[in-house]
Amino acid sequence: MKAWRLTFLSEKTVKRVPLGVSLLARFSGRFVGVLTPAYTGAAPTRSLIISAYTGVPPGESFSLATMESILDTILSVLVVLVFTAPLLPESWLVFLVSICIGASWLLGVLWAGSDGFTRFIRRLRLPENLECYILNQRDLFMRGLREALRMRVLTPSLLITLLSHIFESIALLIIITESIGVTGLSLILKSFILMEATYVLSMSITPGGSLFFEYGLASLMSPRSLLAWRVVYLLFSILPGLIIVVALRPVRRYIEEALEREVTDCAGGI
Repeated sequence: MKAWRLTFLSEKTVKRVPLGVSLLARFSGRFVGVLTPAYTGAAPTRSLIISAYTGVPPGESFSLATMESILDTILSVLVVLVFTAPLLPESWLVFLVSICIGASWLLGVLWAGSDGFTRFIRRLRLPENLECYILNQRDLFMRGLREALRMRVLTPSLLITLLSHIFESIALLIIITESIGVTGLSLILKSFILMEATYVLSMSITPGGSLFFEYGLASLMSPRSLLAWRVVYLLFSILPGLIIVVALRPVRRYIEEALEREVTDCAGGI
């Protein structure tokens, strides 16, 4: 469903990304994300694969990857803040991480579109063609985000995001019900809330949210359910990452040829 969301976003904003490429980008991004601190490798990996397979400029592909992350973050942060606030102080860690994650995304996007970013790049005293390239891609990035935030795009994207999170929470529901042997509406809601907490804690500063994931959910889940969920989450994130092996050749060719050509073209236009 998230691959479908990525294809939908691309159709409405930049250039259509085929569903197969979206699947490759999603699995690869998740694999790299869970291995990097604060899940920072996910969006760049998705962006790189989209550009390598479709020729979409890096600024536009990164806007797609970033918008996906923003959609997941918005939903997770809002759900966690609303439903874990009554559980304070037991839920203090996941509540605090949610605030930090939400604020980081907001401030990061605002800074990327500000004059401060431009001044920062120019203070680096990079070669003129490289500086031009970076600022041009920043402009493409911001334009792609603005298109994605239009209500005609944002509303269905949020609905797809909600549905995908509900489907993911089914796996967690199965684990919870296996531990206690009963189910019900409250348990279904709990599995959804825990799924959103999983998203938030996985974006903590350690690779895959290690320690934050376990400690943050320890007060909300039984030890048996927590262990089973952690194993399932890691396996689902890492095993499909073998797809990256298939992607290496196109990605390497893109880095060696397309990116160099675009920087040169930028220099020629100065």
